[in-house]
Amino acid sequence: MCPTAEFTQLSLVPVCRQANNAMKCTGIILADPTVSLVAEAGFRELTELTKSMLGALGVMDVLLKAYLAAAGN
Repeated sequence: MCPTAEFTQLSLVPVCRQANNAMKCTGIILADPTVSLVAEAGFRELTELTKSMLGALGVMDVLLKAYLAAAGN
């Protein structure tokens, strides 16, 4: 979900990797039929927050690339 190789800032790579791992764990937990409805709702919310965070990181990286390209000219 989070293409770590595309990030300009290396400092974003560990954050991206952790977010990907969190998404994988959430998928495993949600696939378990014994998970309570409350826990399931919490993990679904976590999934949405993680997606939002990854989107924000992507936007930040695009802006950084544009800034670096403009500064290089």
